[in-house]
Amino acid sequence: MNSREGDGALQEPASMELQLLLRVAERDEAAFSLLYERVRKPIFSFIYRMVTNQALAEDLLADVLFQVWENASQFRGESKAMTWLFTIARNRVISHLRKRSHDQLDEDKMGEVVDPAPSPSAVLGDLERQKIMLGLIERLNVEHREVLLLAYYQGMSLKEMSEVLDCSETTIKSRMFHARTKLRWHMERLGIAKDSLL
Repeated sequence: MNSREGDGALQEPASMELQLLLRVAERDEAAFSLLYERVRKPIFSFIYRMVTNQALAEDLLADVLFQVWENASQFRGESKAMTWLFTIARNRVISHLRKRSHDQLDEDKMGEVVDPAPSPSAVLGDLERQKIMLGLIERLNVEHREVLLLAYYQGMSLKEMSEVLDCSETTIKSRMFHARTKLRWHMERLGIAKDSLL
């Protein structure tokens, strides 16, 4: 727990985000700046891992934060503030991916994936393992990619993921199972030992 007993000097992160979001709903620009600093990295990370393009991820993050500013008064408090924010981010990414799939004639870009293999002389450290794993995750379809990213990189529970993705916990479990199965298949196909990454 982050708060000290009795003095109230520190607040739980979720409580702080909720308080900031409530102030943003009242058009408090200082609260928006503080909220931005608290949520920028995890939201950007999620978006970037979904679209795998930094400039695009920055544009989508700006769109998400604009939506937060415009719609903060619509937050009903039925979920955690971060869950609400990730839902906005996820919806914006999905909207972009749908538009791109309709607009984009060059389908070669859809299949581009960063080479997950480390250089022969490199030792597989934590950063390289993560880079390889993200390269493998990028090969998955959107539904499988988002459950893995929300679970493993954002630390969300099944309940939180079901709220963000607007589906049942059973559906989340099914997507997780299929995502892991597909991930193992990619690892085997590329000759990557499961133990070397997990």
